[in-house]
Amino acid sequence: MPDLPDAQSTMSIADTDAPWPSSRILSVCVALLCITVLVRHASSFLPFISDDALISLRYSQRLLEGHGLTWTEGHRVEGYTNLLWVLACAGLGLAGVDLIDAARILGFAGMAAAIAAIVYAYRPRRPVQTLAPLAGGLALALTAPFAVWAIGGMEQPFVATFLAWANVLALPLIEKPSVSLRKALVPGFFLGLLCLTRSDGGVLCIAFALGIVAGRGLCRTSAKIVGGLAVYPVLMGGAQVIFRLAYYHEWLPNPAYVKLAFTGQRIQEGLRYVGDAAPYLAGLLVPALSSTIVGLAVRRPPRRTTFFAMQAVAWLAYVVLIGGDVFPAHRHWVPISVLAAMLIADLAAYLVGRGRFAVGSAYVGTAIMLAVIVLSQLGDPEVRRAKAERWEWEGQAVGEFLRRAFGQVDPLIACDPAGCIPYFTRFRAIDMLGLNDYHIARHRTAEFGRGELGHELGDGKYVLDRQPDLVLWNGPTGALHPIYPSGKEMAADPHFGRSYRLLFLAAIEPKPCGIWIRVNSPRVGIRALSSGLVVPGILAATSNRTPATLDDQDRLGVLVRSGQVATTVSMGASLDFMVPPGRWRVVVESDAPAGLRILFPYEPNRRAEGIGELALDAGGNGTAVDLVLWPVSTPTVHVRRVLFLPQPGKRP
Repeated sequence: MPDLPDAQSTMSIADTDAPWPSSRILSVCVALLCITVLVRHASSFLPFISDDALISLRYSQRLLEGHGLTWTEGHRVEGYTNLLWVLACAGLGLAGVDLIDAARILGFAGMAAAIAAIVYAYRPRRPVQTLAPLAGGLALALTAPFAVWAIGGMEQPFVATFLAWANVLALPLIEKPSVSLRKALVPGFFLGLLCLTRSDGGVLCIAFALGIVAGRGLCRTSAKIVGGLAVYPVLMGGAQVIFRLAYYHEWLPNPAYVKLAFTGQRIQEGLRYVGDAAPYLAGLLVPALSSTIVGLAVRRPPRRTTFFAMQAVAWLAYVVLIGGDVFPAHRHWVPISVLAAMLIADLAAYLVGRGRFAVGSAYVGTAIMLAVIVLSQLGDPEVRRAKAERWEWEGQAVGEFLRRAFGQVDPLIACDPAGCIPYFTRFRAIDMLGLNDYHIARHRTAEFGRGELGHELGDGKYVLDRQPDLVLWNGPTGALHPIYPSGKEMAADPHFGRSYRLLFLAAIEPKPCGIWIRVNSPRVGIRALSSGLVVPGILAATSNRTPATLDDQDRLGVLVRSGQVATTVSMGASLDFMVPPGRWRVVVESDAPAGLRILFPYEPNRRAEGIGELALDAGGNGTAVDLVLWPVSTPTVHVRRVLFLPQPGKRP
């Protein structure tokens, strides 16, 4: 049987006398059609964005602000694994583009460039020859992992385009009997960029080299090609390692310590990750497998087929080894999608050259394939998850609320969602899951590698010792009960119960979110000033019926409605919160008259009450009090703070 045609011989199957401008026009038309389908498909997943994408953008954001490639102040940590992507987003940000928009632009551009690589490899001379690039390009455009991660904000578009172009430009190295070393440098350059795009890009480079050896055999020419291909990956990858050692003083990026655990359970999870995705990607994988079988049967030797297939097998083996992934829509299947699309285009090119019956069968088969790709993904729970996941945008609402409320005092926030909350608040932060924290990433337990990938580390005592002003458990809307290790350990610590209180913020309608606040924090809690004592009104936002809100001047306070009362957390929870001895004038700062009642937890029969202000005599060693607030003459009252002022002529 004859060989499958390569990229150049495909062009000569039909009309080699057709002028090059006609080929260029056909190629452009095919590329535009496929890219249009991609844009339409990817847009259906908007406004999805991954929280880890916002971690990367946090590094871009701080780089633009002059803080270097850091996630927060203090010990430098490489919490990203996609250096080139971070720098590219920052580059567009430097030109004035919003960073999330920058990630979207680069995402569409990268995926479109991958499609363009397939069109270039199988560029047609006549309309009938458009089937090969159409089949490959549309298969990519309609595949959910490819479309979702065009807008998901992470580096997969760069992975797709560099892998695609490296493969396309390496095809002559596979097919020609003899190759000069210099010819391998161009595809090697794209492999080098792949290493800068992902810290594990070297795995794809090794898979690429295995594909060369599998295609050409273990010989001197293969060794020469692999040597040429390795030049740029070694130079670029080595430069990044040198930078990492000089800047972060580490050999590996921080997420490697959080995620990599080569345990039996991880391998089981990796196998499940691959197995769960395969049925829903059957419309892509079955034609690719068919192309592999045909290629092995008719090629002598089957160089191109084994080249593509070996890369796919090696990458899947790596994905199984690391335990798969936690993100929606099968993110790690993007490289497989690119390689499968090339195999599909290769099979279509072969059929186009086999006569009219084969051409007709190819068109029918391509139509069926595309229909199956679309229909098989409709029931994919990972695709539905990408369509439904919007909590990162809740993080935007909460983050912007917190920034407006506390931006002037520069609080320290400890949080589980390490992307959206730090990105939108721009606060100093503690990543309680450890991706961006040096200590937690190295605080492994004996059970490491048996929990949820990337979510099994934590150290509650370490977080509490750093005295964060604000603590946000679980998702961006907060929680009463934590589900991750740092939060669980904090909740079990008596010190946390004495020092922190759960408050409700009206950041998202209609449900307030819950955030823990350090009651005696000099930035956000009770503050002792030379002029007296300041109790923030938000300390009375202990119920979702009386949440903390911002007024029209972005001043934070508790909103109390008619028929309700708001009570502060007990200032007697520890000695730090006692009202010092002396005589005090207690004044309520609010937008309308507010009633004030003072309760004495340790003196049940004692109370004081007034409107707007009252006098308080705190004798002995100090007095523990609760403050009760309510509207007097308006349906609502917004209480910003309660001041304890020493009475004139008296020394508290």
